[in-house]
Amino acid sequence: MPYSPEAVEEAIKHRFNRINGRYVLIYELSDKLNTDKSLYHIINEDETGYLSNDEQVWILECNIQIITEESLKKQDDILASFSEKLDLLERELEKEAEEIQHGQNNDSE
Repeated sequence: MPYSPEAVEEAIKHRFNRINGRYVLIYELSDKLNTDKSLYHIINEDETGYLSNDEQVWILECNIQIITEESLKKQDDILASFSEKLDLLERELEKEAEEIQHGQNNDSE
């Protein structure tokens, strides 16, 4: 959206905004956006093709921040899941080692 006091006022209500003397961008990860047609919202990457490289880098940085925050929120769950998978792998490897050992013992008899 073009730069204006109203656009700036709207942008500062949003977590991810980019304001300069030419335009104001608002980045949202939902479809619950202000329906004011004079405001430009970037909703997903399909809409970034006509933005400058600098603007696209800004969007990527927003995404990285969101992903980092979400990962930290789910860190305990992620670690527990990873630990369960390692435990399962360990049990399977132990079972495989026992079968190999059992096979070697049968061969030597």
